[in-house]
Amino acid sequence: MTQFLHNRLTIFILFILLLADFLLLYSLFQRMENLPSQTLTVAFVAGILLAGVFSFFLFLSAVQKNISEDETINTEAETNSPAINVNESLSSSENTREISDSTVSVHADAENLLPAAIPEKLELFAEGVLSHLAQKFEIVTGLFYSSVPDSDVFRPVARYAWYSPDPPPEIRLGESLPGQAVKDRRILYVTHVPKNYLTVISGLGSSDPGFLLILPITEEDKKLGFIEIAAFKPFSENDFQVLTQLGKLVAKILISNFNTNNRA
Repeated sequence: MTQFLHNRLTIFILFILLLADFLLLYSLFQRMENLPSQTLTVAFVAGILLAGVFSFFLFLSAVQKNISEDETINTEAETNSPAINVNESLSSSENTREISDSTVSVHADAENLLPAAIPEKLELFAEGVLSHLAQKFEIVTGLFYSSVPDSDVFRPVARYAWYSPDPPPEIRLGESLPGQAVKDRRILYVTHVPKNYLTVISGLGSSDPGFLLILPITEEDKKLGFIEIAAFKPFSENDFQVLTQLGKLVAKILISNFNTNNRA
């Protein structure tokens, strides 16, 4: 049907018929005075034929125009459709890349908090971790606790800027804030540290840090220890991600390098 409507020969024939009708009407009107009755009858028939041809011509033109518009719309839709899919694909790829880059960045930041070389002694390793934490997060004091084998007790193995002449106390699983954090296997973040819970003494006097973070060190069912750090400024969401990753890395090192295998 489309090929027929687009056939130029058909349109040319319709044009010839239309022209022939015009010539016939003109001839009939010229002879109208001599044969009035027959001329009127023939003129009426020719007029009907002319109107039919003209109407059919208009109909073909309208149909052809609609088909052309539909084909144009379909062509545009087909042209635009791949572009939309490509854009959606690119957007998805960019989101995936952003998530991947963020994960890599968090892992890299956590690795930078570890000593460049793992020392033979646990105490030296713990001191190195606290030193890197102090540089990264500007902590004012910190403690590193490790589990006592085959018990639910954690003992301090390293400290940073510890203010008291007395050593830090041992902590049992589930007791006090650090013991509860290890038992729950999740970071404990305190934004309003109780007065005198931790007092920092410096050349400028003594003050209480406003933010306390306790990072449990666990691996599956093993509760290996915890890190307790205090700061004057809050920790961000990215800090939590980095510290969480650090806890996982430290746990693996404690198991593989220092034969820590607590199952409290």
